[in-house]
Amino acid sequence: VELVSVAYPFLRRQLYITWSQEQLPGIIEHILGILVALKLLNKTGRNEYSRPGASSIECGQLELLSRVISPILELYYMTFAVLLNTGSNRISEPDLIERSYLTAQRVSMIYELNSPDFFDKRLITNFIDSLRDIEYVRIDSSGLIEYSIDYLKVGEDAVSLLNRNIRTSILQLLNANQHGK
Repeated sequence: VELVSVAYPFLRRQLYITWSQEQLPGIIEHILGILVALKLLNKTGRNEYSRPGASSIECGQLELLSRVISPILELYYMTFAVLLNTGSNRISEPDLIERSYLTAQRVSMIYELNSPDFFDKRLITNFIDSLRDIEYVRIDSSGLIEYSIDYLKVGEDAVSLLNRNIRTSILQLLNANQHGK
């Protein structure tokens, strides 16, 4: 619930979701109950859930559901990673959009991802707008993006459930680009 609550402001704007932040815990509990009833999740404790066995049909169905949101969260992670790798007051919004876009294209080629959301500049722009709206970032007087490392770390944690291989590839690409300059 905590990770969803952190990512929700970004997803809400992107996916045009109408629930308020205050309604979210109840909505999440309701959805978790439905997923348990469908056997797509197992309830293992009071607030703990696990996925079904790896070879089960339910696990495959859960994986399909995750593919709906994964490209968007991966793009968010990429943008967080570019910002954190670059540093506060060191990149403009147009440059951040372009770098995130190019990184997304490279990751897409490596993993043969075929999702238009994965490298959509509008999605990147909307995400940056959301970061600004919730005051995770601001544009300084020089036109560069300024942020508090604490805010971005919280946001980065929200997308930490992504595929580890893709997260590692994103960081390696950014590191290679940084050293290749």
